[in-house]
Amino acid sequence: MNETISVLMCVYNGERYLIEQLESIRNQTYQPNEVIIYDDCSSDSSVKIIRTYIIKYNLELTWKLIINQSRKGWKKNFFDAIIECNSDYIFFCDQDDIWNLDKLSIMIDTMKKNKDILVLNGLVETIDANGNPVNYFNHTKTFYDKKTIKLNLYDTVYNWRGKIACAMAIHKTIKEQLKYFECNEWFAHDIWSNNIGALLNGCYKINYPVIKYRIHENNATAKTTIKMITRKKERIQRLEEKSNGFNNLYNGVKKINSDIIDKYEYKCFLHSIAYNNFILNSMKNFNLLNIFYLVKYIKIYLFYLKYKYFLLDILEILNLRDIVIKIKYSLYK
Repeated sequence: MNETISVLMCVYNGERYLIEQLESIRNQTYQPNEVIIYDDCSSDSSVKIIRTYIIKYNLELTWKLIINQSRKGWKKNFFDAIIECNSDYIFFCDQDDIWNLDKLSIMIDTMKKNKDILVLNGLVETIDANGNPVNYFNHTKTFYDKKTIKLNLYDTVYNWRGKIACAMAIHKTIKEQLKYFECNEWFAHDIWSNNIGALLNGCYKINYPVIKYRIHENNATAKTTIKMITRKKERIQRLEEKSNGFNNLYNGVKKINSDIIDKYEYKCFLHSIAYNNFILNSMKNFNLLNIFYLVKYIKIYLFYLKYKYFLLDILEILNLRDIVIKIKYSLYK
């Protein structure tokens, strides 16, 4: 095949699971042209394990280990490291998962057949710390037909499930937009890639599991994704962080060549920003009329959010959400 493949792996104190992940990359049915591993100043034996592994299997020509001079954290580590990838397709890789051996072949073949695909999200099967299957995402589908489904901007903004970096492949077109953006706490590389892919009308998912995604106590993403925020002050703070993330994304999008941005998806993008700002302002400034203004965003609730979020936002506008929460918890005491 003429298209080239980069695998980008970021590591921090990953000694417990590294070998399994490295093995699953080395034994792929399609071999990548380069594997770039960024270690974020690990204090365990991760660097030694990687160096030994590269030498053992004579991978020095295609595998490269880079050690950061100072700690960046996993979000900035990935964000900065993408620049080093020089291939047509880039695959993100965590340190603790196990890739299915046909991951590269399935995803590359799919993207080659459909040149419109700029971002492709595979399914994940979850395992625990010991490698035993667990149903973390409440995923029950057992029939995988490898069909692709196009995702729009609302899909990428309001439904993160099934769109995580370790099961994702991006085309170099997505990487080339990186120079317009800044890494921030809200938008990690997977959210950034999916949103830009949707804006360019090229974000898809495939009905096929490509990795075994490990859930354990030190997992960087799993332990932060599901959290019930019950205090209004915390909810406002989180919405402000999200708003800042949207603003950073918006400033970057304005610099992208407008000819490659889908006009409809761009309208959805602006609508999503307006919705987030509306809810934030409604929480800060009480106005009963905001209940009627909420209808403007009804499409988001009907198609992309659960009905309970509509009810919660109404309670939020009425300043009743915290009262309802207190009543709920008092009933369970």
